[in-house]
Amino acid sequence: MTRNSMGACGDLVVGNFDRGIQVRPPVCVANIDCAFGVGDVTGALALKCLQVSPRIAVTAGSRGAVLCYAPFSDEYLDYYERVFGYRPRVYAPSERYTDVDRPLSLVDVVMRDTELLARLREDGQREGWRLAPFISDLSVHALGKAIGLPVGGMREEDVARGNIAALNSKAAFARWCQSSGVDTPGATIVSGYEDLIYATREVAGENRGYAHVRLDLGAGGLGAESLYVGDQDVEQVIRQRLDPLEPWLSQEVLVEPYLDVFSCPSITMRVLLGGLVRVAGCMSQLVKNGAFKGGAMPCRESALILDKMIDVATAFGEEVVVPHGGEDSYNVDFGLLACRSRLVAFEPNVRVTARAHPVATAEALRGSDQVRIVSLDDHKLPAGTTFAEYQAAIDRTGWGWDSRRGIGVVISIPPATIAGKCSAGHVIIADRHRDEEEMVDKMSRLF
Repeated sequence: MTRNSMGACGDLVVGNFDRGIQVRPPVCVANIDCAFGVGDVTGALALKCLQVSPRIAVTAGSRGAVLCYAPFSDEYLDYYERVFGYRPRVYAPSERYTDVDRPLSLVDVVMRDTELLARLREDGQREGWRLAPFISDLSVHALGKAIGLPVGGMREEDVARGNIAALNSKAAFARWCQSSGVDTPGATIVSGYEDLIYATREVAGENRGYAHVRLDLGAGGLGAESLYVGDQDVEQVIRQRLDPLEPWLSQEVLVEPYLDVFSCPSITMRVLLGGLVRVAGCMSQLVKNGAFKGGAMPCRESALILDKMIDVATAFGEEVVVPHGGEDSYNVDFGLLACRSRLVAFEPNVRVTARAHPVATAEALRGSDQVRIVSLDDHKLPAGTTFAEYQAAIDRTGWGWDSRRGIGVVISIPPATIAGKCSAGHVIIADRHRDEEEMVDKMSRLF
């Protein structure tokens, strides 16, 4: 299972999300490509990174900015200004990503754009910004030095030690769980093409033809696939479903039985000064075919389940996160199986702050009010759906954002069609459970 990562308000987000405890407004760096390994993000995966990146804009706040793969469209900027009351400051390289066979790298392209570097240096130093990366990476520290801005998140020396990858490794987490007596899906961890084929065949053969595969460093709802092999050729299924194949060959892969999961709660823990670990919040994740699609808050789980989650997340923080230099906050994702008595730990997410983009959206529009939030980052739409059509369809439901009542649907990811499939993202904000349910129902039947 893969998850999305989040950034802090007031930062210039460079595809990287930063710590929320700092005073400097952020430039949120949308370097989602850094989650998957150098040179691995091509094809449909690269295009998906481009599509979902606008969701981080709200985490920058009105005083920060966003460093993204491409400019936002005028119609989305106009919509954003109507909803939030300000026009986000978006920086993007002049070089566009068009050759999908070429690896995607936001920071590399930015570093080649001398005009953009000059603008970021001038504006950033005048506004007192800091870089807030989606993924802490040495490339972002190099960018910070090039434009004279501080970089939030993990310290450079800890990034250089490989601690970001170590803390977000699903394989390492599975091994920690095994040594700590924590229940997991029971993955077979493999490296390389032949081992991937063999493990998928074995797991599918023992699970009615199904196997679930996860990239060790997948992120943002990407890098997880549920495979049905049946009587088909395993190699053919893998080549068809795991496209592009390169990321699956360059890092470890978890091959797991396909579990009958009832719900997918996630808990966020905050690391305080001195290495103390505390609970920050909990959400119910929306998952389809093993990949993260969105979330709902407040969490729907029982006190007993929440206590179990806190125990695991606290131990992981104290034994792994803090010793590796992890700061601010981290998530641990779980699955409650259909029998309702078995809770399994899926993966950590040590690149986030407690301010997920749905929470940042609600806070920007409702302040500190306690509200019900549902987010969906992969809303399937008819191929070719435009932003205007998506907005008009939402308005026709009667649940477009209503600033007077402070409830409704907010578009977080503009529609995009990739490989013939169109999707978008939105955040639902409601006071009443019945309103939340009606919005979810109408959004599920939008077209």
